[in-house]
Amino acid sequence: MLTVLLIGRIKPGRELEFEKKIADLFRLVSEEPGCHGVTWGLTEVPGQYALIERYADSAALLAHRTSSHMKEHGPSLSELFDGSPTIVRFIENGDLLA
Repeated sequence: MLTVLLIGRIKPGRELEFEKKIADLFRLVSEEPGCHGVTWGLTEVPGQYALIERYADSAALLAHRTSSHMKEHGPSLSELFDGSPTIVRFIENGDLLA
């Protein structure tokens, strides 16, 4: 299992817009083949959000990154971040990727 963790601050006053857009996008992402779950929420830092995506393998992650809904919605979502988010990809429990 491959997990992606994204943590980033949202521009002040744009939080509700971000929440609507990420909820809409994650509904589509959750239906992707090889997606094993997505979730998001506020961290303990005001204005900062964490997004977690889980994929069967690196091929599923690549399909996600090149999907039509990411190409369509990704840029407008990215503009809501206040600076570059931190993104960490890791293999859960040391599983080997297919």
